[in-house]
Amino acid sequence: MCGFVPMQGAGARKGRTVVLGDGVNLWLTEPDQHVDEGLEGVFAQERYEASSGVIVSSGRRSPDLDLWLASHLPGFAALIAQQSAIDSGLVEPSWAYGTPAFVHGTSLAYQGRLRQVAEAAYEHVAYGHGADGAAAAEEMAAQIRAWDRAGRPAPVLCVVPGDTPDAELPEGRVVNKRHSRIIFTWTQK
Repeated sequence: MCGFVPMQGAGARKGRTVVLGDGVNLWLTEPDQHVDEGLEGVFAQERYEASSGVIVSSGRRSPDLDLWLASHLPGFAALIAQQSAIDSGLVEPSWAYGTPAFVHGTSLAYQGRLRQVAEAAYEHVAYGHGADGAAAAEEMAAQIRAWDRAGRPAPVLCVVPGDTPDAELPEGRVVNKRHSRIIFTWTQK
């Protein structure tokens, strides 16, 4: 949930921004990440909602969930929305400055703002837009449920030099960066 200063120096990596609608951009963390051209009009299409059934009592976002989604969803990106797009109802992101999202062909899913379901009870939801928007939203909701079933684990990151051979890596999900390899594992809180 920290995104106010981009990485600088030797570790800097240029991402790119795709304009999706008036006041809504998609930040792609990988400069070579492919996005279908049809994605640009995705918010003109129906919005689908997928309930996760995962309830939190505080009404606060779960930063560990954000990292879980980043490491478990293909085509991961961050949806960035201006307040005008939120106020108009165009989007309902969990956080205006970098909501977890992922691209699924010409469809998009993103983590929605927590929905109050009872006093002091809020549900994680996912929204999808595009031809496969319902399936994309459900895929994100399924990952939210998987995080919950796993005990809402905390991430553990192991960072090794970029030239470390696969055979020498610890078990976990590997994300390759320019100068390093990051291995994600998850522990119970």
